[in-house]
Amino acid sequence: MKTTFALVMLAALFTFGCQHKTPMYSASGEKLVMVQKNVELHRKSPNIWPARGWVAATEDELIFVPQPQYWPVPVYVHGRDSTFVRLKEIDRFEKKNRLLILPMGLDVVTKDGTRYPFVTARREKLINQLTQLTSQ
Repeated sequence: MKTTFALVMLAALFTFGCQHKTPMYSASGEKLVMVQKNVELHRKSPNIWPARGWVAATEDELIFVPQPQYWPVPVYVHGRDSTFVRLKEIDRFEKKNRLLILPMGLDVVTKDGTRYPFVTARREKLINQLTQLTSQ
């Protein structure tokens, strides 16, 4: 009984004590201005929907980094399947509702008409941060 309790406590310690922290710099060494975790991006390539991960912004671009998903087959590789959007190319933000009532959808539309449909529970915060970055 004591060993079972000790194993459960040890598993809880590793689960909650060793959390993944998002680095505050990009691979090229640029400082990240904004980071938001638990974001989904619905995209057509690769053809697995949705990609779950986190969004970061540097001074020049918006970056979506998917978290690796290994089941049933390896789908996303950290860094390789990232999506990059230049902040200068963003034209507007369109709010969308999920399931007709949940205010969680956001379409980032570029000047050439490309749509990046994001889903996040903190949509307003993401819009405010991106608006501040694009206005600079």
